[in-house]
Amino acid sequence: MFARRWNWSLCLAVSLAVVVCSSDAPAQNKIKKEPPAKPAKRLSDSKLRTYLSGNDTLRAQAFAELKERDDEQLTAKLFIKVLDKEVKRTSAQPRETSIDMIMELGKILRPETKKALLEYLVAVNYRYGMVAAASLGQRKDPDLIDDFQKAWKDKNFKANFDGIFGFRKIVVEALLKIEDPKIVNFCIKLLPSVDGIVRYDILRFLTVMTEQDFGNNAENWKIWWEDNKDDFQFTQSLANADLSSSRNLEIKGLDVPTYYGMKMYAKQIVFVIDVSSSMVEDGPPKPNTRFEAATKELAATLSKLPEDVKFSLLAFNAKIKLYRRGAMIQATQENREAAAKWVMYLGSGKGTNSHGALMNAFNRDKNTESIMFLSDGKPSRGKPKIPAEILAIVRNENRFRKVSIFSIGIFSGPQGADDKLIRFMTLLAEQNNGVYRQIN
Repeated sequence: MFARRWNWSLCLAVSLAVVVCSSDAPAQNKIKKEPPAKPAKRLSDSKLRTYLSGNDTLRAQAFAELKERDDEQLTAKLFIKVLDKEVKRTSAQPRETSIDMIMELGKILRPETKKALLEYLVAVNYRYGMVAAASLGQRKDPDLIDDFQKAWKDKNFKANFDGIFGFRKIVVEALLKIEDPKIVNFCIKLLPSVDGIVRYDILRFLTVMTEQDFGNNAENWKIWWEDNKDDFQFTQSLANADLSSSRNLEIKGLDVPTYYGMKMYAKQIVFVIDVSSSMVEDGPPKPNTRFEAATKELAATLSKLPEDVKFSLLAFNAKIKLYRRGAMIQATQENREAAAKWVMYLGSGKGTNSHGALMNAFNRDKNTESIMFLSDGKPSRGKPKIPAEILAIVRNENRFRKVSIFSIGIFSGPQGADDKLIRFMTLLAEQNNGVYRQIN
């Protein structure tokens, strides 16, 4: 018993000594040093290619490592190997990660990347051609003028350029980024084969960058160029010209209809009108309601559409109501009168399904050039209803459609709508190649 008691006392004394010594020890001795982290194992080139061929999670890992390596030659090699197979085998919309790869190839200024992008430009799947054109446009390379001229001889490219508005718009946008006198000649040659918004873009470019005023007369542009092509130089840079600010530039001889004072250069237009119950409240001009004012304006606009324009009509509250399902309608006198009558007999209802209306407008036709979107209220029905989410969806839908969305906010009283609604309508236009117009 004694021996056991002594042993216990000895253990206690030793334990107390350890505690006291520990409290007097330097602070750093308290911290246990962790062994250095092992560097992440680098993926082999073959594994990187496997990841790039996989799902988006694997692709994200491959992207991160390629970014860290900062090896343009390897990145180009792997992206091209993966994309070459994908472009040939799929007719679907490119994955977002595939779009990222194609756009990255445009930033890598190597012969093999340009060669690959020019091959994607003439792909059967026009969607890859659109992304490739946008990617090539980042280069602002004067040699692209000759490359695009060669592409015109390809049946896929020509069919896509002639038949798909978004493709045509993106190709011309890419070319109009080039600061070289040869682009003037190219644009003048292209004028007879384009119309609508693309024709306006070219005429605006020629007028601003040459400081000439031959308007919509392609023959006069041709004659002037023949006399001046040998010593022509731009008098200003594209950066200084700021073509985006000349969006409403008047072009002589280009007579187009207007809607609430906004010129409509498009040849395929979808009119979207809000017929929610709030539109029945008193609005401009009294004693008319906003609903009556809006329907009268739309009916008057329809009656003035040129016969070479195609159009579609869509009214919305909580529900979506279409005027004639199917293809867009040619603006013959008979069709214009029938459409105007349909507008004047529209009824109103509760709710504002802005998202549903916009998505429906996009789906009317793959060649839609402009959407004229009129509303007096914040989104309140449909999914999503949050303006920021709707804007994000529209931007994604329109990324390679290039539809111009013109938004018209029609409000009552001097204060009009609240700031959030005005911001939604303003961004809807600004983010989608259009203009916002407020009617109080």
